[in-house]
Amino acid sequence: MQFPAPLILLVGMHRSGTSLLGSLLPQLGVELPGNLIPGDFHNPEGYYERRDVTELQEQLLIDLDRFWAGASGFKALPADWRSHAATKRFVVGLREILVEECIRQKGPWAIKDPRSSILLPIWRDLCNELGIPLQLVLAVRSPEAVMSSVMARDESLAGMTWWRAQQLWWRFNTAVLRSKTSLKESAPAVVNYESWFIDPEKQARSLAAALGLEVPDEKKLRSVRDLIRPEHRHHLSNNSDYEILDSRLISLHAWLKEQSRLKLPIRLAKELHSPRRPWQENLKHCVDWFWLVGSPLLPSKGLWAYRRSFLQGHGAGPLASPIWIARQRPELLRAFRDPLAWYQRFGWTMGVSPHPLIDPQMVWAHFAQRKEPVALYRREAMHDDIYVHSLFDPVFYRRNCFEREINPIPTPLEHYLVEGWQLGLSPHLRVDPIWMQNFYGLKEEPLTALALKGFDINDPGITHPFGNFYGSAISHPNCMARLPKTLVNLVKFWHDNDMWVASRWLASGALSEMLPGFDCLGKESSALFAKGLKPVAKDELRNACKSAAPALPKDSSWIAIQILKNFASQAFISNSITTKIHVLLDQKDIDKVIVKEIDMDWAVNLFWPSSSDLPGWINSLRLMRIVLDYDSERAAFLQLFGVNAYYQPLTKLTFLPDIQETLMRCAQLQLGLPDPRWFNAPLELAVIGSTGSEQERRWGVIALSAHAFGLLLLPRLPQIEISSVEELNALQVWLEKLSDSCGKLILLEPLAHGMCNVPASKEILGREDEFALLIQWEEKCL
Repeated sequence: MQFPAPLILLVGMHRSGTSLLGSLLPQLGVELPGNLIPGDFHNPEGYYERRDVTELQEQLLIDLDRFWAGASGFKALPADWRSHAATKRFVVGLREILVEECIRQKGPWAIKDPRSSILLPIWRDLCNELGIPLQLVLAVRSPEAVMSSVMARDESLAGMTWWRAQQLWWRFNTAVLRSKTSLKESAPAVVNYESWFIDPEKQARSLAAALGLEVPDEKKLRSVRDLIRPEHRHHLSNNSDYEILDSRLISLHAWLKEQSRLKLPIRLAKELHSPRRPWQENLKHCVDWFWLVGSPLLPSKGLWAYRRSFLQGHGAGPLASPIWIARQRPELLRAFRDPLAWYQRFGWTMGVSPHPLIDPQMVWAHFAQRKEPVALYRREAMHDDIYVHSLFDPVFYRRNCFEREINPIPTPLEHYLVEGWQLGLSPHLRVDPIWMQNFYGLKEEPLTALALKGFDINDPGITHPFGNFYGSAISHPNCMARLPKTLVNLVKFWHDNDMWVASRWLASGALSEMLPGFDCLGKESSALFAKGLKPVAKDELRNACKSAAPALPKDSSWIAIQILKNFASQAFISNSITTKIHVLLDQKDIDKVIVKEIDMDWAVNLFWPSSSDLPGWINSLRLMRIVLDYDSERAAFLQLFGVNAYYQPLTKLTFLPDIQETLMRCAQLQLGLPDPRWFNAPLELAVIGSTGSEQERRWGVIALSAHAFGLLLLPRLPQIEISSVEELNALQVWLEKLSDSCGKLILLEPLAHGMCNVPASKEILGREDEFALLIQWEEKCL
């Protein structure tokens, strides 16, 4: 009977050298199987963590509210965590991985993930159940070096603090030491990170002996030496920082460095929920507390609740953020000083902000006096519109509240921070809190949360789905000089019609759905232009053209040729060589436009730019004399921002019957389409376009069946590339021949800019009929 190969589990605190261990074990004959997470800036050589195991453990900790880098990561697991539904799902997933590797692995193999340190009971239970010999290897590194490394990586990403980093170091290491080993399991082996850089050969031999591996020869030792690179050893220990560490962390680390196999000594075995501060720092901290008695920064009778968790940022009032204060003065957390008490005592006099949405300079400018900003604001905010930050407009916010019959008390900013954002109330025209919450996956007020994560919330693109464009448009001098009223009307229309919540109005067909019958040439009026943006009349069109149009470049797109031809015919204009015309197919064409004398040039625009390129696109086209576009929504959008744009639709195709055979040959040779008249059996059904890969796969399976006579699948036909009018005509003729040869057509996507159409003489079905026909053909053929 073959027994399972032994499993080596690499555990320890994050940033303690577990990745280095993972890179060295294969040199000693231990495999790390599975799909490993690749390297990045923080771990250039890779993390050596199995993606499936890491994702399972990460999700379990998140479900248990113990995400390791979060505010509760240092806490013990909940008392009932073993019976939690998330734990049961985790056990099932981990068992599947271990069972598969039991079959596959013939020699020692390893899994590395620091999260395993606090989930060891499950690992031990599963290994006992499957008969897998388990050996733990605990990676140990000095606490101050680990904390420096964790802070450098996770301060901006997860709001990590020096205080919480100490708690995590203690939590991960003592979780391994306190976890009960099984009868067949030997005590954990200890590997000191710093020793790899002092004597790597000795460390490698010791590790091999502890794991029962073969003694490494010179070749293996050379491979180990080559993998240890001093340049990857960031955040070295600094003895000058020792006085800001809990003395028990220093004692535990000193003891662990001396061990090869360990058992927690009695003097360190007592439960410790958080590190202990030196008495000198405690004294300073107690003195600080006197400054918070009766402070407006804390809720009523909230001093003691805040004191218990001040370094996690809990317990303060809505207008104060200890973490934000500490972000401006990082030395406070390193010295275990309460940021809020320090702010109340000294910080406000230095201009330190108590909250991401409070700018002391704006508050002082309003009151013309320099006192603590929160107290000043709360004194008058209910009776006066006080601007405390560039992203909080009290007039705008009050109006929104009153429209929804909400009283913003005790102050507008406090109301927004506590409940307003949850109701979807925007603090500023270019801030959408609901979109931000969903887009960034936040559970708290988004402006504050993103500021604490290191985002620049003054960037309009951070706070609104279309913020970069909006911010650039209203700040551009030319826009404000030429179109202030138009912009105001446009913004009001967007807001009144709930179009700020997403950029869906830029999607294809969205404007037509919201404004049925809209036509920018004035055939029918629309609600949009009724707000101050009137359509262009035919007389204005002729006057603007001045009976002359420039000639197109020789290599112009066939679409541009058709647009200019139809436009010239409609406005009774002739060609002119005095100006140039630019065909804009993408952003590169915009970049090529020369600004000099461009106001005399024309343009044919054929594309939507990306959100970040919209301002430049708008401003370049605003300098053009005339802009033509076949997309009515795009032409209307350009008009809204002062572009002299005209909508010129592409006309339906017409051709003489005697050239049909020539065009059919073109469809076959240039477009690669089969002649529908070649099929031996009459075509029963043609499926044009696609509704997704799964539907395509099912149709494809049917087509391979021996019984699938009369079925033609054309999933890529709507995306076929047309490079000339001749090819477009060929496609139209081919569609008509297909219509004559086929009983039913399913048209799932529009064809070729809407210029091609399938004759209505045959039955044409839409998306809603596709699934029913799919089922029928599956029953018939499979």
